[in-house]
Order: sequence, then C-alpha cells, then structure tokens
Amino acid sequence: MSNMNSASRIGSPTWPYDSIRIPKDLARTDANHLVCFLACPLDERSDDLLNFIQSVCNELGHTIGANIECVRSDKISTPGTIHADIWKYIELSDALIFDVTGSNGNVLLELGVAASCRSQDNIVILRDHGDARHSKFLFDIAPSRHLLYNRSLFGSVELRR
Repeated sequence: MSNMNSASRIGSPTWPYDSIRIPKDLARTDANHLVCFLACPLDERSDDLLNFIQSVCNELGHTIGANIECVRSDKISTPGTIHADIWKYIELSDALIFDVTGSNGNVLLELGVAASCRSQDNIVILRDHGDARHSKFLFDIAPSRHLLYNRSLFGSVELRR
C-alpha cells in the first residue's frame, strides 16, 4: 500500500466510491424540477424506452405540478468522464429506473451502486417479460420487485398504468 502513487490516493472519477465522496449537485431549473435517471441496455430499442419513460414523466409531472426530466447516460453531454456523471445521477436523482433485460453488465453495476447509496424506495427495476420467460431472475436482485413489461403497444399501455 505504501507504493500507491498520488493519483491513486486522490481517486478516480471512474470508481463510484471516489466520485460519490465529492460534494456536487444536479443542475435544476427550479424547485419543481425533478430528475429521473434511466439505466438500460443501449440497443436498437433503448431510444423507444427513453421516449416512453419521458412521456410518463411528463404526464406525472403535469399531474403534480413539476417538470420531471428523464436522463440516460449516453444523452449527458458535459466534459469529463461519463462515469462521474453516471455516479452523480445515481446519487442525486429523485427516481432511478433500471432495465435489467438481458442482464447487461453496465446496468447491473449501476444498479449495484444505487443499492449501496440509495433507498429502494427511489428505485424501479424493469425487465422485458420475454427475457424473464427465458432466463432466471438474478439471485442478488430476485427478491426486489421487478416490473415486467412487453415491448409492444399493448405492453406500453400496461406499463404506463
């Protein structure tokens, strides 16, 4: 341990522990600006999911008199490392949604970080119903409620409810 260089003692923005220790805040336009962070596999259907979640956030925000912004990591356009932004959003967002469809390693890591620093009251776990039929629920997150959905028009209506 005494051979650690000064950079490793300072920490790395790619490591959640080091990033979360640094005080920060999310940019908000006003007191009624809420933030929902979405972590999902980035594939051909991820934009559809983001658009769907944002539309639900817009409806809910209208109902409660708030602006609810849905943010996904690949849509963050600030300088620096993306990891530091992901950890910041996990730490500070008002709600967190994790789509664990396909057991994507990045999503599962981000869910693990959220589990270590956030109440499960702030976390929603989604999973495609077809994925759930074909593979087991992962042991460590199986006890947590998963909202199962179908990626279809009728499935989105059901998920919206």
